Amino acid sequence: MPILKNAKHEAFCQEYVSNKQNATQAYKHSGYKTKNDGTAKANACRLLTNDNIQNRIKELQKETETKELITREQLINDINNDIETARLNGQLSVCMKGHELRGKMIAAFTEKIEQKNSGDFKVVIFDGEQDIE
Repeated sequence: MPILKNAKHEAFCQEYVSNKQNATQAYKHSGYKTKNDGTAKANACRLLTNDNIQNRIKELQKETETKELITREQLINDINNDIETARLNGQLSVCMKGHELRGKMIAAFTEKIEQKNSGDFKVVIFDGEQDIE
């Protein structure tokens, strides 16, 4: 789908995709004048029901996903090359850091987060058949 003929509609679509789907902010940043956020939200919701706008947003999202995928693949390839270079040069700590970064990129690890809760709470574990308290 080509760029929308209505410049404000096109700007809205671009802003919507770049603002992580915040329609109110996209509406306000795309050249529309509004007195308050409530009006901006209502008008943004109305724009999102327009078929041309929906199609353009989907197209822009696909383009963004493709760019992110290419960038992620390039980054992993670069990390792999750096790991190999570090290994050949005997830089084991650099090699291990590369493995760590690559693992984070592919979500192979989970970070440990310590959370403190105040008050009473109940832990319930579901094993698929019954609740165990």
